[in-house]
Amino acid sequence: MKDSHEGIISEAKGLSDAGYGQIGAKGTTPDGLKATIDKPKFEIDKQKNVANQSKNRILKVYIDANETEDDDERALVKSLIELYGDAETTDIN
Repeated sequence: MKDSHEGIISEAKGLSDAGYGQIGAKGTTPDGLKATIDKPKFEIDKQKNVANQSKNRILKVYIDANETEDDDERALVKSLIELYGDAETTDIN
């Protein structure tokens, strides 16, 4: 899903930005990786919600189990490159 700056995603983000709720995200990358960012705890106090929403949160990326630690490390590196890097300039094989 993408935020088109109008519609339900934009409205949910606006409510969260104003302190009326919390948002998180989960999805699947084009290469099939599953990733999530949990939403923070909801508070009745809007200012606490705004503060909690602005704190750093953990990006969780799920990879399939591999036979060796080296294969696990390769899968992790590939996932980080897919999410943040440029595979064209990185040799991980």
